[in-house]
Amino acid sequence: MKRCFEKKIRYHVRQKVALRLPRSKGQFFSEKTVDCGGNNTKDSGPSNSLRYLNGCTHCGIGSNSTPMMRIGPAGPKSLCNACGLYWKNTGRLRDLSSRSKASSHDLPEVGHFLHEG
Repeated sequence: MKRCFEKKIRYHVRQKVALRLPRSKGQFFSEKTVDCGGNNTKDSGPSNSLRYLNGCTHCGIGSNSTPMMRIGPAGPKSLCNACGLYWKNTGRLRDLSSRSKASSHDLPEVGHFLHEG
C-alpha cells in the first residue's frame, strides 16, 4: 500500500474544534436547533431528527445540493460538504466574499432569440 505524505492533517486544529463542541453521552450535538416553526429550542440530544432542514448554516446551500451535510460549529449536519471540510481542516469557516457570482451579462436576454419575420 502506498502512503501519501504530502497532505498533512492538522491534528491540533481538529482537536481544538472537537474540544469546543458540546457532547452528550460521547456524541456531538448542538445546543440550539431549528424546529419546523423556526424557533430556536434546546436540543434534547443527538437523536433530534428535526435539525437544519434548510441546508448549510454558513453558505445557505440546500441540503439536497450537497453530497452530505457535515458537522460544524453549530453541531452535526449544520454545514454543507465544502464548508464542513474547510472547517474541519482549518478550524474556521471559509470566506464567502471571494465566491464568483454569475453577472447579468453572462445570461442571454429574454428577447434575444426572438426575431421579426
